[in-house]
Amino acid sequence: MSSCNVLLFRAVKDSGQVDPYIEVLNKQGLIAACISPLSFDFVNLEPLYLALQCPDHFSGIILTSPRAVEAIQKAHENCASEADMSTCCGAAWKQLPAFVVGKATAEAATRLSFSTYGEDSGSAEALAPLIVKALPTDSKPLLFPCGNLRREVLPQKLAEHGIGLHTLTVYHTTANPRLEESLLGHIQEKGVPEYLVLYSPSGVQFVDDALKNLDISTEKIKFIAIGPTTSTSLEKHGYKVAATALEPTPDSLLQAVMKVRCT
Repeated sequence: MSSCNVLLFRAVKDSGQVDPYIEVLNKQGLIAACISPLSFDFVNLEPLYLALQCPDHFSGIILTSPRAVEAIQKAHENCASEADMSTCCGAAWKQLPAFVVGKATAEAATRLSFSTYGEDSGSAEALAPLIVKALPTDSKPLLFPCGNLRREVLPQKLAEHGIGLHTLTVYHTTANPRLEESLLGHIQEKGVPEYLVLYSPSGVQFVDDALKNLDISTEKIKFIAIGPTTSTSLEKHGYKVAATALEPTPDSLLQAVMKVRCT
């Protein structure tokens, strides 16, 4: 098989950092690149910091994205006194469970000394049964720092089992202002991608807008979704999903790509 052009709509790594998704695709002879579809504005950092100072009020914390972990880091950097700058999360939080979605979120949370559970869950919905199993119905609420586009599935499922949440919107998700420019530049340099990989429903929304604004034909493009929620979003926007990576991991994406290539 000849090499192909795979375009991943995910956050671009800083210069010098190796993107694990691109690395695993390149090892299979695939040409891969990233474009960031999203931009983030952090909000409510002071209320988040104050909540983090009261671990005894909570039975744990839910982190469904690396951005939520980044908000915690920023809250600490912006609000902590010099005397309190040595550690982002104290020993008390380390004793509480941090329920996470995906390995990237788990790795980021571990760097802040959280004790993570559920990293193999591919979505917030899949995380719910693990939380229900771990916590009694009379437990204290869970701290839930999240984005403005979060879905209601997780809160609803936990509420059904008597598990409360202290929800804080700590970042707003918007389209990357350079998304169309970056996409057009990629196409001019390397041609229309054979595969487009989407990681989130918000990414689907903003990429769909960019494709339509640039009048790019998608007839021959194969769309691959990371997770069932993203797959559903692609279908709602009128795209046929060629394959779905069931877990948000490089190996799961590679399996999805290779499955399509072999059909």
